[in-house]
Amino acid sequence: MDTADQAPQTPEKMSSEQRKIIALYLLFFGSIILGVLPSLYTALFSVVLLAVSMTAIYLLREHSTNDSFSKSHAIFLIRTFWTANLYLVISTVGSVLIFLMFVKLSPLNPCVHTVMDHAESILLSNDYTLLTKAVAPCEEKFMALNDKVIFICVILAAFPVLAYLTARFTRGFRKAVLDRNI
Repeated sequence: MDTADQAPQTPEKMSSEQRKIIALYLLFFGSIILGVLPSLYTALFSVVLLAVSMTAIYLLREHSTNDSFSKSHAIFLIRTFWTANLYLVISTVGSVLIFLMFVKLSPLNPCVHTVMDHAESILLSNDYTLLTKAVAPCEEKFMALNDKVIFICVILAAFPVLAYLTARFTRGFRKAVLDRNI
């Protein structure tokens, strides 16, 4: 519970160090949110923002004094980033394994023969639209038969990471707004 001495400061009363940390939280977690949106350009922009924010966080950590407000939050964000990546790898591998155990490949059989018959021309031409055209007739049946498995696998891959990131963002951002070390 917040007491009177733990009330958030107004932006005018925040130090430049505190504003910098809050901006890094927003940049870091904003890049994560953009990365979740289903757009190639947004994902690419997200990667650039993430690289910029991580570089800024590492530089902040290196230029901060020991036990400072900035250093504690920089270390917190760096640990959040690497732990989230570990969770992402684990949840993705688990999700792929579940997908491979439960996916039904039978709708792809007719298309596999078409692809194999034209494999040499597809590889030599470097024109993967031929591959897309060869697989297109089977795609709708495959997706209809496996839609629940795909949905479950996406949730299993994404939810643990997003839940972890949300919890960390909430904790760290709250401490930054209250001008507390973490």
